Amino acid sequence: IQMEISGHKDEIAKVSSRIRFYEEKIEETPKREQELISITRDYNNLNAQFNSIMDRKLAADMSVSLERKQQGEQFRVIDPAQVPLKPVKPDAQKLLVMIIGLGLGLGCGIAYLVEMLDTSYRSPEDAEKELGFPVMVCLPYLFTEQELKARKKRRITTAFAMATGYCAAFVAVVILIKGFNETIEFIREIITKIGIA
Repeated sequence: IQMEISGHKDEIAKVSSRIRFYEEKIEETPKREQELISITRDYNNLNAQFNSIMDRKLAADMSVSLERKQQGEQFRVIDPAQVPLKPVKPDAQKLLVMIIGLGLGLGCGIAYLVEMLDTSYRSPEDAEKELGFPVMVCLPYLFTEQELKARKKRRITTAFAMATGYCAAFVAVVILIKGFNETIEFIREIITKIGIA
């Protein structure tokens, strides 16, 4: 029994010694963490300083290289650039002729298409030719007051739209021929003359 007791005492002593060892390690852990944080911070600071120095070195190298390339090179303006009086492209007159031709062609084409698609009779003679029977009575279409008002309104709207279109086309033509600034001056002169008159 004495031997067993002494053996157990030895085991208890060993376990106690290991417990103390691990307790010391646990107590040292926060210190190690602080040391690791400090080392990491120092590393980051040194890394940032290193990157900054490398950037400055690269900029300095580029500056030196550029200075070497530019040595002996001098630029002088012999003929200063002049502002053109009118645009080189597009040619305003050709463009104007093309636009007018295109507009006329489109207008004629649409008018022809509308005429071809319209199957109504324009006169009693047209009906007689088509049907082969004489027309006895021709009744005109009677418009209601509402329809007359709508037609009048449509005419006014169409006239206004056409007038606006003509004005816009006139301004566009003047801008194409004279240029934007000259057109503004031209309009100012007209307004001034109208104001004086």
